[in-house]
Amino acid sequence: MAQNQQIENFTVAITDQQKKGKGQHGKTWFSSPHKNLTFSVFTEFKELLISDQTYLNFAISLAVFDCLKKLNTPNLSIKWPNDIFSESKKISGILIEPNCRSTFIKTAIIGIGLNVNEEEFPEKIPKATSLKKIHKNNFILDEVLQMLLKELKYYIGLVYDAKFEYLEKKYLKELFKKDKVATFSNKNNAIFSGIIKGVSKEGKLLVCLENQSLQAFGIQEIKLLS
Repeated sequence: MAQNQQIENFTVAITDQQKKGKGQHGKTWFSSPHKNLTFSVFTEFKELLISDQTYLNFAISLAVFDCLKKLNTPNLSIKWPNDIFSESKKISGILIEPNCRSTFIKTAIIGIGLNVNEEEFPEKIPKATSLKKIHKNNFILDEVLQMLLKELKYYIGLVYDAKFEYLEKKYLKELFKKDKVATFSNKNNAIFSGIIKGVSKEGKLLVCLENQSLQAFGIQEIKLLS
């Protein structure tokens, strides 16, 4: 739509049945028809530098996090870079696709998948959960959507206002395994331990290794195992 016509900021495209859902780096997103929220939001920016894209990721992650928190979803955390976990199981995934010109992000498509009334997941994704599995009752999809869109508008407003320090502080407070020993694998599948200390301005995960050095890892360079 955005490529072929002028559309309003915060235009939402939603589907009840997603057949080719995609996640980070070509991964698929599983969703049974009519049970979950799978949607994309068109957003416009006037002066958001490409170098500040990390803060947009913080904002979107926090919007989903806060929506679930208001639904009394227990033991929430944000797994870097933007998966939302409840009780150490994934309940939501986010994919942000920016459209850049020169040094600025002009628009972005924010794709969100939220497991709402899903009851059964494929064996290949055992660490997944849904609002229904957690709360033991059905949710009205449109009500959850409206709550989530309200949070998105609020947090994207903080990006517009360049409240970057606030977004970073709040994101790091909810970051999964922060300041705790965690196990990782690298792109060569080598296993190592480290302590998550934060996220760099470029969006890389900062890990304190066993030799006490602080190293930054990109999304394709590291995988958090436990």
